[in-house]
Amino acid sequence: MIALTEAEITKAIPPGSPGIFKLMNKKGDVKKVGMAETDLAEVLKKAIHPKYEFFEFKATASDKAAWQQLCEAWHYHKKNDFLDSEDHPTPPRGKFWTCHFCEDSKRY
Repeated sequence: MIALTEAEITKAIPPGSPGIFKLMNKKGDVKKVGMAETDLAEVLKKAIHPKYEFFEFKATASDKAAWQQLCEAWHYHKKNDFLDSEDHPTPPRGKFWTCHFCEDSKRY
């Protein structure tokens, strides 16, 4: 877990990297999962909020890889944690990707 501060984000994540992130409260419980199509550091800096103390991240090779890993993380944490949002992640605007973790494999 890394402290969710601008300085720590800048130190940990190179600019221009797509990827996923998890935001955690002070107990370390995952409360939010998200993704960045092109710049994970920029998106995380915008996500700084007093209710989140820590973050974890994973850089990915592409925006599609980030979305697929976001879906995996969302399905896992939806079952095991109390996420702030129960809404399934949607792919970036203009993308019609299928979630491989939903039983019905519908498009979002």
